[in-house]
Amino acid sequence: MNRSILNDNCIPLSPVLAEKIGLNEAIVVQQVHYWIEMYRHSEEENIRIKHFHDGKWWIYNTYEEWQKQFPFWCLRTLKNVFKKLVDKEYLLVGHFNIKKYDRTNWYTVNYDKIENLVNTHSATSALSIVKDLHNPLCNIDTTYTIEYTENNFSKDNHSYITFSHKGEKSNRPDDELDFDIVIKQIELYCNKHEENRQYKDDLISTFRYFYNCYKEHIGKDHIRISQENLNDTCGILIWFALDYLEKYEIKDYETMIHYYFEQNYKGKINYSILHFTNKKIMKNLYYKYVYQ
Repeated sequence: MNRSILNDNCIPLSPVLAEKIGLNEAIVVQQVHYWIEMYRHSEEENIRIKHFHDGKWWIYNTYEEWQKQFPFWCLRTLKNVFKKLVDKEYLLVGHFNIKKYDRTNWYTVNYDKIENLVNTHSATSALSIVKDLHNPLCNIDTTYTIEYTENNFSKDNHSYITFSHKGEKSNRPDDELDFDIVIKQIELYCNKHEENRQYKDDLISTFRYFYNCYKEHIGKDHIRISQENLNDTCGILIWFALDYLEKYEIKDYETMIHYYFEQNYKGKINYSILHFTNKKIMKNLYYKYVYQ
């Protein structure tokens, strides 16, 4: 047996998402998202302009080009998967080709639709899994590849499908969380939102305290989250502090984080910072342990 094939590039598969929308459909949604993230974080302005339309990021390919990324499916199966995703509105379709006669479909993920699959944590987990498939700091590769970083997934909750592509390169960072990257992500957020730059040190302290508590209680490093999710998290932390706390008290967040890990939440949750910053969760913690 040629064992090298087991070390080739992988498609990380979320059982939660696959259960909600179907196995084949989950694979396609995650690959579409992969390209969206590549274009969204590209440093080449012409690429970003080309793939951004109507306030969303899009990816286009012919079915023949898509099949290069899914060589285990025939064209008929591939077309049926895309049609099902479009019919159920898990994928949105656009036509932004310069030549009007070119009807190649452009696709983007309907994140709101996936998030609202069900009003349970399972749906929230499915969305966070989709959004955090890839390290946002990775470089774009214009070849047709399926190149995922394993460290962005909890090995306890995800399966992997492997297959070989000629000429593909795999770049797998260490599994350990590098907090210096988190600091850089927070700095990027503060540079983009100058009005919140005064909270940079408090945000870093809050993330560091949460991640330390996570490792202490869960027994492993917190997964890396995308720049987009980190931006949302920072915004929620600042909004909540200004709306519910008389002033930005870092010790109040430490109290909430401390008691957060002592809660026994119903359902299958991962105690991530994305779950902690659910507004309902934060309000309950605040009124129970901080408000007097």
